[in-house]
Amino acid sequence: MDIKDSQKALVKAFKDNINRITFKGAKRMVSGSRAEFLFPNGTVVVLGYATVKRGLPKGQFAVYSFLSVKDGPIYQIMDKTHLAKSGSFWGKGLLRATSHGLIKPGNYHIRNGTEIEKVAKQILKDMEKVFTPIVRAFTGGYPKAFNFVLKSRGKYVRNPFTLCVILLVLDKSLGKLDVLINEAGKYDSFYDFKKVKDIRKQIVTPVTEWLKRQC
Repeated sequence: MDIKDSQKALVKAFKDNINRITFKGAKRMVSGSRAEFLFPNGTVVVLGYATVKRGLPKGQFAVYSFLSVKDGPIYQIMDKTHLAKSGSFWGKGLLRATSHGLIKPGNYHIRNGTEIEKVAKQILKDMEKVFTPIVRAFTGGYPKAFNFVLKSRGKYVRNPFTLCVILLVLDKSLGKLDVLINEAGKYDSFYDFKKVKDIRKQIVTPVTEWLKRQC
């Protein structure tokens, strides 16, 4: 099987097995090597994979999986409070990650003789194990989403400090704000924290006041 046939077979196997991943209330749409999940609250989640040939012998390629979370209540609060501006995220993107950062070994190597169906099932198994808990956290399991951002040092999300403040307010857990401030102060990846002079006035108060007006 040549490389084009292997890639086609992988797409088919991905489509045939993606139904193992479901989210309550979400509508799934599959196109090629990606699946889009539309949640009732407006959140859009994309799970998929991409291929890489560079640096590999002829006839071989590597595969990595990816996750993105867009729009939904968290982003809308960020946007309505004018806190969504970001130099590293575009559109309504809230989170993006790949298997390189979250799944070991990160790549799935395909060469002549590789069992494509087996690789597709492993990709989806890893997605289900690692990515789906993140999705559930960012679509309602806010304490787990907060813990994920802190544990990953704000690497995968838009405006990590602001996002965590929103999560704490939604979960009625602003008592953890000092923990957040302490952690954010340690890492440059919490870039929005580094940019403001008064976090309560410029981030916390706009979020809490906007949510009060919605009640």
